[in-house]
Amino acid sequence: MDKRQGGRPRDPDKDDAVRETVRQMLAAEGYQGTTIPAVARAAGIGAPTIYRRWPTQADMVESAIADRPWPVALADRAEFHEYLPILVRAVVEYFADPATRAAMPGLLVEYYREPSQYAGLVERSETPLREEFREAHAEAVTAGRCAAQPGPDALFDAIVGMAVYHGVLRGTADDALVEQILGVIHAAIRC
Repeated sequence: MDKRQGGRPRDPDKDDAVRETVRQMLAAEGYQGTTIPAVARAAGIGAPTIYRRWPTQADMVESAIADRPWPVALADRAEFHEYLPILVRAVVEYFADPATRAAMPGLLVEYYREPSQYAGLVERSETPLREEFREAHAEAVTAGRCAAQPGPDALFDAIVGMAVYHGVLRGTADDALVEQILGVIHAAIRC
């Protein structure tokens, strides 16, 4: 909720329009070409409107790629063996997305310059997904359906790491990668 004092409330449709324009421009122009003035022109929105929402290019780009919902099926998990493929596919698709692939190199430079910005992204987008994974893993361990070690954080990092490597760096994220990651995880947890 926007807690600014005075002025008109934010129009969520403009936020969505900017995010969609950013995703399209990232895929077509890359991070360097997806500037606030360029996005404003393409979206038909004044640059000051964008600057009020996102003071930097990195903030705007991060919002466009990070503020997307994860699949609803992740919250509706019944068993770990059903949940795991949904999670792996969602993570692979996220990092294989052309906008995410184009944004990551530029954002990594920004995060190097300003580590607290990365911490905010992790808290907002990764932490909830990681905690959900921890719960699903704990339930499976308690039920005797998988080994406790390696722990959930190491498994989650392996999933994300493989997805980033193949999706962002190699551009080879596909169904075969989903199966490869699942094979690694299943071998690790012996389920």
